Amino acid sequence: MSDLKLLRSKLMSLQQKPVGNRLSERNVVDIVQKLVEKYNLTLIFTLSGKEYLTPERLVQDITKEVKAEGRVGLLDLPNILNASIDQIEAHAPTAIGKDLFLINGHLLSSEYIDNMCQEINLSLQEAGQISLSELTMKYSLPMTFLKSEIEKRLQNTIQAQFSTNNVLVTDSYLQRHLGKLRGSLRAATKPLDLKHFDQSLLFSQVQTLISSGQVKGTLDGLIFTPTIHQATVWDEVKSYFFVNRFIEHDYIKKRIQHLGSGDWKTICEKLDAGEFFADAYVSTELILETKGKIVENMKGKSYADFFDLDMPSCFTEEDIEGLLSEGIYANSHYLYTEKALESAVGLLGQLIAALSEETKEIKGKKGPSLSVDTIIGELKKKKFLNAPLEFLEGFSDAVYSRVSHKIAENRENRSKPSEVAQDTFAQDFNYLFLCNKSIQIIQKSFPNIKPLQVHLSKTLANNLLNELLRIELIHHGFQIPAVKTNDRAKLVIKLPDYLKIIFEKLGEKVTAKDLDGFISELLANIKNIPIVTVKAVDKKTERNILHKLRTEVKIRLKKEVSIKNYVNIALLGAKYKLLESNLLIDLPGEKWALTLLSDLYSTQYGQDITTTFLRALSSDAGKNILDEMVEELSSYLTLSS
Repeated sequence: MSDLKLLRSKLMSLQQKPVGNRLSERNVVDIVQKLVEKYNLTLIFTLSGKEYLTPERLVQDITKEVKAEGRVGLLDLPNILNASIDQIEAHAPTAIGKDLFLINGHLLSSEYIDNMCQEINLSLQEAGQISLSELTMKYSLPMTFLKSEIEKRLQNTIQAQFSTNNVLVTDSYLQRHLGKLRGSLRAATKPLDLKHFDQSLLFSQVQTLISSGQVKGTLDGLIFTPTIHQATVWDEVKSYFFVNRFIEHDYIKKRIQHLGSGDWKTICEKLDAGEFFADAYVSTELILETKGKIVENMKGKSYADFFDLDMPSCFTEEDIEGLLSEGIYANSHYLYTEKALESAVGLLGQLIAALSEETKEIKGKKGPSLSVDTIIGELKKKKFLNAPLEFLEGFSDAVYSRVSHKIAENRENRSKPSEVAQDTFAQDFNYLFLCNKSIQIIQKSFPNIKPLQVHLSKTLANNLLNELLRIELIHHGFQIPAVKTNDRAKLVIKLPDYLKIIFEKLGEKVTAKDLDGFISELLANIKNIPIVTVKAVDKKTERNILHKLRTEVKIRLKKEVSIKNYVNIALLGAKYKLLESNLLIDLPGEKWALTLLSDLYSTQYGQDITTTFLRALSSDAGKNILDEMVEELSSYLTLSS
């Protein structure tokens, strides 16, 4: 200590002596530069250029300034410390530690953060709650940093806790809010909108009150429905149902939020035994009563308008089919009886007799033909039941079916061979229909389906049209063993005019290779084509056809494997796998078809052995390679099972 005092006194005496020799600033700079180079010193130039700082001194100055001010921006320090922003940014991280923080370009002292938290606590005690987003804007600090520092001081510096949505609330605020909420919910006798309550606390506090049994009811969004109101609404619903014996779906749906359940069908079923109709849930008692009333009203009548029979208002036109007894049928909102059908068929006796003859048309005279339009015309001409045209149009569909059946019976001896042809035609149509349906599905993942449509139009669709023409020619008295495509135009002119138009349209679709258009045109006109009856394949029929095809293809595939017919193995193998996915594709054994099939198949199953075999075949792979692939393909397709 004495040595230090001695040095200080010597320094003071030296400083007080007159200066004999003075170094220039340039000399001083050179000396400092030599010292820096010789001793490898690190110095920082100040902005003024008249002073040097060591890094340690700069860090000390930064720390001192932050502790003095509490919070200082890095951009403010150059003017204060006479150092460049680059040096400050480079050395500021060294100053960061237990007591200093660098946040978003600002240096903060721990004392500043403590004071900030004390200030937050004061604001909280006044307001009761503050959101972190408000504090973020107020202090210009990141939410994550603020939340972290606040959480360290909860129930200490800050007398509060976090609720949902990053909101700070005091215990007293929580209790006040809970008490106010409890009082409002207990006093509620009907649905209560809770939008004026603090939504950061609302849902958790309502659930706590409900689960603890302090209040009874349900919360849906911001609407609280007390149990007492649910009971009142439930009583209203039961009363409505037992008085009317039905309840509209809309009536229940409008009250669903007040009944404590989101399933309106379950609520209906709790009322009493019944059935769901288009617009209402109807009791079994009213259903049976209505069915009996229909039977009673239709006694002695051939037809009637359902809505003229004084039926319950809950039933709509869609419900009529479900209310009919045996021997009573519906067409739209009209009801008709078996007696009406028999009467109509009786009036058409001459037409039935003429069509049953199956005689060839006399040249120059137009013979009779069976169609729905023909039946409507005949019934209108004979003023059948003096019924309106609206009734006759739908009723004639059923009459058409009866008349067709009658004609078929009359032709029994001659129709047996044609029945086989009709069955074959229907099977061929169903096959083509399912091929086209599969194309529509595959097109979503494999757009190059045009060659497939062209092939099916030129083969299956063209053959189907030729067979249909042959059947119709035989029906009209022309014994034709087979129809060739080139002769089709000459043969069509032998048919009645209305059939000519239909066949010309079908022929245009086939010529244009419009497969989907051909099927749609045929289905649209089938009711006007005598003898043959086909329709769009339903789900049940589709399942049966595909199951049968899978079995047949598997049997054929085993046979082709045994004789090593590579092309047929490839075609049938791909077809079998596609059938497993309910897809039906028909292609020839030509090279372009094998290439197309391999591309199409790979979009469905990826690069499996079937894809590899198809591509090997289309690239003329050797027999040994193909033989090995056949064995692997057989195993893959489980042909041994």
